[in-house]
Amino acid sequence: MGAQFEAKFANFIGYLTDGKGIPAPRASLGLLEQFLMSFAYAYELHRHIGGDQDAAMLSASTDAAEQGGDFGVQLEGDFRGQPFAPTRLISQTDWAKDLSTTAQVLLESISAIDDSIVFPAQVAAILAPLRPFFTEYQIYAMVFSNEADPEMDKEAQELFEKMAHQTGPFGLIFKPMHYSNFLDFLDPFPCVQALAEQPTDFPAVVFWTSSGSAIAFNLGKARKFFDRVVLKMLGTEQAFRIPSIIESRRKAQLTKRILHLSDLHFGKPESAARRRYLKSELEKICKDVDRVVVTGDLFDNPTADLRVEFDEFRSDVERFTKQPLILIPGNHDVRIKGNRLTSLGENFKHVANLWRPFEIDHDLRTVFFCFNSCEEGSFARGNISKQQRLDMAAAYNEALAKESEIASYTKIALVHHHPLPFENEPEPETGYQRWLQRIFSPDKFVEFENADEFNKWCLKQKISLILHGHKHFPRQSMLSHETLVVGCGSTTGVEETPMCYDIVTLNTASDQWTVTFYMDENGDGSGFEVQAVTLPS
Repeated sequence: MGAQFEAKFANFIGYLTDGKGIPAPRASLGLLEQFLMSFAYAYELHRHIGGDQDAAMLSASTDAAEQGGDFGVQLEGDFRGQPFAPTRLISQTDWAKDLSTTAQVLLESISAIDDSIVFPAQVAAILAPLRPFFTEYQIYAMVFSNEADPEMDKEAQELFEKMAHQTGPFGLIFKPMHYSNFLDFLDPFPCVQALAEQPTDFPAVVFWTSSGSAIAFNLGKARKFFDRVVLKMLGTEQAFRIPSIIESRRKAQLTKRILHLSDLHFGKPESAARRRYLKSELEKICKDVDRVVVTGDLFDNPTADLRVEFDEFRSDVERFTKQPLILIPGNHDVRIKGNRLTSLGENFKHVANLWRPFEIDHDLRTVFFCFNSCEEGSFARGNISKQQRLDMAAAYNEALAKESEIASYTKIALVHHHPLPFENEPEPETGYQRWLQRIFSPDKFVEFENADEFNKWCLKQKISLILHGHKHFPRQSMLSHETLVVGCGSTTGVEETPMCYDIVTLNTASDQWTVTFYMDENGDGSGFEVQAVTLPS
């Protein structure tokens, strides 16, 4: 059996298939209603708030649902102003019909009068009647494809349909549709986390079981695994072995992980209060991390005492990983309280010997371009000169002439200032900041002045990832279809922000990567939890 659905509904699907009791995902009420609508009628319902339902389309959808087999109407439109397409169900039983009927009943029981957030307990209660349709299968699989490549998507579609039909009542196969070159998930479910931990070429397939075992393959390996393992065991006495086979194959896959920290601000009271907790967290996670990078603002003020404090921290991290720390300066590392006017307030001496502009890691198959965005710019602004870009390009070309294999390495740029503007600024906490925002735009004193020039340079150099700091809130955005921009937030949670870090996972065989965002929301030691995952397709 199978379902082909909008990618934005993936977390609902993952939650419904879970057998380990993971929390339901957070969601807007509007998105939850869209999800139920997509299953209730298996087509895209054209409706506007306050408008009438299309009676003809309603009749067509009901007839399709009553057939109990494959159904789906190839129509596209929008629901409450948000575009989505109907879910297509594949079934040789009454599963599709009964699922659709149950979804219709649930849809009628909720009233989406706004787009407010529905918390996990509420989502769980609303979706509870759907769980029996998605649980207790011997195997699950989700096919991820890049629709921008029609030929590859055709192969992925064929495999999806083959698996959906051949698994019969023992398996449930999914395929998300309609997404860009990057997939990102808030509150990612185990299937997505598995793909984040095991990056592979797209199209990709993740197989998992209700016990939590999961593995990701590219399309070719997925086809072999399905034919040689899954099909032979489904519906037999050997089906119980599937989870252990998945686990053993997962452990054999080779991946590398980069831990991204930022904005430690040693010298801030909250940073000092959380130092011991952060150290214990890093000691735990660094066992599975290959390199650690810090994108600036190591300390709050460029003083000798804070440099000593940071050196102690650096020594601990390097002891955990057995690798040198990769870092770049932030405005607080080279300017008094992070600000300068012309050359007044500038002090590079406490960070001058801490960073190198160019780093090659052959084990990771990665080139790090480590920029200093604080060489120019007044107040807390950033700027990267043409000369620095030239020097960086020259260093790469010289390294390439000596070691031609680095041409195939993943390229990551580290920069402190955010190369793309923040569209939604948090409410300023001080009267002075509020006064400034009345006169200037929120980014006025902290902006990356020549970000456009830097971004064009990164695109020309085919940089895959830009990791930055400066802003104390995590974020991700696309510079292009091939370049993702990732802001870490503040790892120590200064200025009443969450404690944040992210992990970049690299598959050294395929040069594929993913990003997983972690957060201790209250900064009180309640624990770092996965908040979001980004998968390049």
